[in-house]
Amino acid sequence: MSTITSTTTQRSIGPHNTTLKLIMEELQSYLSGPSTVALALLAVVTVGWILLAGFSPQEPNYTPPFAIQSSEHKASVIVPAYQEQPNIRPLCERVFKATRADDLAIELIIVDDNSNDGSEEVVKELQAEGYDIKIEVRTKVRGLSTAVMHGFDKAKNEVMMVMDADLQHPPEIVPKLLRPLLSNKAHFAIGTRYAVGGGTENWAFHRRLISWTATALAWPIAPVSDPMTGLFAIRKSLYATGRDLDPRGFKIGLELMVKCAPHHTAEVPYLFGGRLLGESKLETKAQVDFIVHMMMLYWYKLPTLITSPKVVFFVAALAMVTMQLVSTVWDTKKHV
Repeated sequence: MSTITSTTTQRSIGPHNTTLKLIMEELQSYLSGPSTVALALLAVVTVGWILLAGFSPQEPNYTPPFAIQSSEHKASVIVPAYQEQPNIRPLCERVFKATRADDLAIELIIVDDNSNDGSEEVVKELQAEGYDIKIEVRTKVRGLSTAVMHGFDKAKNEVMMVMDADLQHPPEIVPKLLRPLLSNKAHFAIGTRYAVGGGTENWAFHRRLISWTATALAWPIAPVSDPMTGLFAIRKSLYATGRDLDPRGFKIGLELMVKCAPHHTAEVPYLFGGRLLGESKLETKAQVDFIVHMMMLYWYKLPTLITSPKVVFFVAALAMVTMQLVSTVWDTKKHV
């Protein structure tokens, strides 16, 4: 049985204490001694964690069709890919092994950005072996988020799921992520690294810190334990309610959580693995896109945010900590 933490728009239930303890342990092992900067950083994380744990976003605009039994346990799994040919076969075999063991019927859709690396040939081989898999090759548009939306448009089923092609999202989690939607217990589901039972493999401290910071920045607009996740499932009818969708960079899941406003979100912990084959395509441009994307999403949510006293207090606390950091750096320079 999968471990599922259900959340609603009234309150985000996440592993705040567990992750805060982890952050403190990481800071203690990373820093050689006490530091005002470290304490200030810890204050930011602590204040944000406490305040945003109870943050309530805008009212949802979607009520699920509970009478529909999600196409009789059928789902579509969308996998955006670019030069992932070595991973397609093991991904396909592991996904179907997991879903068949759980008596789920799926279609696997690979959305490829014209890799020209033999991916189409691998898919044809898998089709000949009886797998329900197809590949959509895009020649004019590139990008993970638009690839996901292309896959949504091609999906045949009401329940749709997104996962990476590089096997860092374990294929064995597919049934656990689909079950809450197929059983009509949730409108949206995420795979989370920051719940009990989840985590990351072989991440350096600076990468963990970047991830924690990005997560904290996203909480006011997407109050789940891992708003930056790229592993998620959504109903097609909920996706259709999204207004002004403008995906940018890698964070289509965050875009959908903000603009589709799911009323019930299931959280399934998983271990984010290391890349097995191929090379990582994360570049500086992706980081810039993330910053721009966050600004756009905050602007979209502004009418709701300015009416939340918790968010106002958080911003004030963040401003005070920032001033403390600046003051500390200034004093240090004067005494050097």
